[in-house]
Amino acid sequence: MDWRWALFSFEGRLPRAPFWIILAAYLIGLPFVSVMLKRLSFLGPALALALDIAFYPAIIWIAFAVAAKRLHDRGKSASWLLLYALAPMLLGQIATGMTGIPTHGHSAILLSYMRWVLALWSSIELVILPGIRGPNRFGPEPGL
Repeated sequence: MDWRWALFSFEGRLPRAPFWIILAAYLIGLPFVSVMLKRLSFLGPALALALDIAFYPAIIWIAFAVAAKRLHDRGKSASWLLLYALAPMLLGQIATGMTGIPTHGHSAILLSYMRWVLALWSSIELVILPGIRGPNRFGPEPGL
């Protein structure tokens, strides 16, 4: 597999098995790298900030690129990432009142439930459900 394509390109399709490998590396490696970046803070706050500024956008890019290709394998465009990734974050911010939109009691609970249902469905869509068999508008069926 071309790892540069898998990690950085938004084009093509990515089947479940390589997605699982990348997801496992992401979930194991991200906390490790984050701790290592914090340990480099002895180099000074400016350098630590520069490392954070360089590291986190790259990690977000990789996450979105891999998820976009996985959605392509499911026959969906990458614009679904707005619903799957950004909507749960926004709902969480609204539910906790961090956006300035007042939420109380039942509305905050409902927003939290909506957030978790959406996050669960996106996880099922990306991690569990198989890709569409045969070619689709995003390319031929990927081989392993």
